[in-house]
Amino acid sequence: MTTPSALDRPTGVPLARRLAARLVLVPALALSFLPPRQIRALLERVSRGARPATPAQAAAAREALCAVSLRCAGPRGCLPRSLGAALLCRLHGTWPTWCTGVRKVPPFSAHAWIEADGRPVGEGVPDDYFARLVTVAPARRAEPSATRRRGRRPAGTGPDDRGTKRPGPPADRTTGGSVASLFRLTAGHRPSIALATGLTLAASALGLAQPLIAKHVVDSSARGEVLWPFLLLLSGLFAAEAAAGAIGRFLLDRMGEGVVRMVRPRARLAAAAAGNAGDGPAPPR
Repeated sequence: MTTPSALDRPTGVPLARRLAARLVLVPALALSFLPPRQIRALLERVSRGARPATPAQAAAAREALCAVSLRCAGPRGCLPRSLGAALLCRLHGTWPTWCTGVRKVPPFSAHAWIEADGRPVGEGVPDDYFARLVTVAPARRAEPSATRRRGRRPAGTGPDDRGTKRPGPPADRTTGGSVASLFRLTAGHRPSIALATGLTLAASALGLAQPLIAKHVVDSSARGEVLWPFLLLLSGLFAAEAAAGAIGRFLLDRMGEGVVRMVRPRARLAAAAAGNAGDGPAPPR
């Protein structure tokens, strides 16, 4: 996955949206290792009952993922970025159109993205730049029937002539149900998620402190003062930030592998129930 990509990390993303983006990042990374057939089956289940996302909502979710993850903001992070943005929209009760496909012009590279109102979100390309191969769009809500508008009971939901009650249609998945499913998916990994989040926040705080120490080094050098204490402190901050970030990324990768091992059997059952055949196109990596 090489084109197109978000190279700059957005700024000004609210803290609540950042925390929500970190919450969906691990499931998004886990889903990115599954075949397209299983990804589509899972996303179709998760998107049930969601409203179509507006372009502003989809763009805000995409920016939040790029703000909290260098991998999602990088040139090879289109698949976890699109999956995380879709899941983040679902937490707020909406769903964009999740797409994978290829460019229509050479080089014909694979790509994954989200759309709203039929247009790619945050890609900076024309609407017909990609050829869609796999899509998961918001499910359309059924219009109320004439019998319901007249106050009559719809057929198939009440007792029949033999006095037995027929099962009604399954209820749509709500936002609360999707959040509960997400928490069940990460059960057993929550201590590691908390530790990885804490390490990531600590690395961010250490990165913010480095410019202040560098300012003191410049000021002390101009006044001819001793520099080695500030230089040692600055080196320690660099080392601590690198260590915290590396450990946090290691924990996220390890959790992603564990979630994949847990989700893979469920995804196969869901794909078999959905009646999807064939593996489809190779997923972008």
